[in-house]
Amino acid sequence: MASVAGVVERVNKLISVRPLQARYTGEIGDVVVCRVMEVAQRRWKVDTNARQDAVLMLSSINLPGGIQRRKSEEDELNMRKFYEEGDLLSAKVESFFQDGAMSLHTRSMKYGKVEGDPTPNLF
Repeated sequence: MASVAGVVERVNKLISVRPLQARYTGEIGDVVVCRVMEVAQRRWKVDTNARQDAVLMLSSINLPGGIQRRKSEEDELNMRKFYEEGDLLSAKVESFFQDGAMSLHTRSMKYGKVEGDPTPNLF
């Protein structure tokens, strides 16, 4: 008996069910589009349409202008100047935590805030 509703797939004697609606299952190196849900202490919680919210650490971003420097308490106090709730981001999956949550980064200039958000209610 299947635990999900979906399409039956058969390969030789193996029978599986592919769900009709599935959540995103990330892999290291994937580029994702996500929405900032919460600004927390030294991190942003972001929605990637996965089973759990992902995390973008303050230490995993480039500061404005591509500046790479040691993150300070001042940066932590001004986190909302970088990203705030509702912002749409492009990020790369860096690793996974013990509980399965994704850790993202935007350390390259090709990742970061998506300007001119065309889909304000994407998530």
